[in-house]
Amino acid sequence: MKNRKTISTFLLLLLTSGVFLQAQDNSGSAGKQFSFGIKAGGVFSGFTNHQDVFTGMRGGMTIGAFAEFKPISFLGVSIEANYVQEGAFHANPYLIYPAASVNYTTSIYKTSSDIRLHTLQIPLLVNIRAPKISGAVSPKLILGYSFDFILNATSNDMYMISGNPDIPLSSRGTENVSSSFQKWNMGPVLGVGFDFASDKLTYMLEARYKIGVRDINNMGGLNSLNSQYDFSVNTFTVTFGIGF
Repeated sequence: MKNRKTISTFLLLLLTSGVFLQAQDNSGSAGKQFSFGIKAGGVFSGFTNHQDVFTGMRGGMTIGAFAEFKPISFLGVSIEANYVQEGAFHANPYLIYPAASVNYTTSIYKTSSDIRLHTLQIPLLVNIRAPKISGAVSPKLILGYSFDFILNATSNDMYMISGNPDIPLSSRGTENVSSSFQKWNMGPVLGVGFDFASDKLTYMLEARYKIGVRDINNMGGLNSLNSQYDFSVNTFTVTFGIGF
């Protein structure tokens, strides 16, 4: 419930800022060097050990806002605030839970964990734009660094019957596993995109990849299995944005 309230508040702030930014654009007070906007799109992520993805990739969504300053026409510096759903499919429960918690009963145990991380990302980016093509289309290279705060983590677990590993139970269990993860993460960002300029708005299509360089697990020596001691999360994002 607390996580839902946080997301609702974040989305309300985005909506309010969008209305304000449009008003600023209409009034002409925002110069061409300074722009605001909103972005939304899809996310694909997985847990990595030494940058090798060892889980299934999980899909999610992202929504956020940005502000950009362009000291010169082809170069922009921006900051964003994005709500991002990250995570992984088919993570080993021993990496998420203490060993004593993997067994649900004496005959039923967790065999696979699907993790959802609710994250607030704050990327600092440099946008390098190439000369326009087709009149109003600007290709761009995106470089930067993201500072991420993990708001909440949940695990949807598959249970097996002891002695019958090929027969899953018909029901799953979901638990809050926020305590199994660090509160923050960070990593470099690399991406490409296109800006489509119109009379008053700029439309943006971007694809970015963030490499997690900080281990996000928080179980100390308990989360070791098959040489997978520590892990981070890598994230590929495709977004559509509108700049005012």
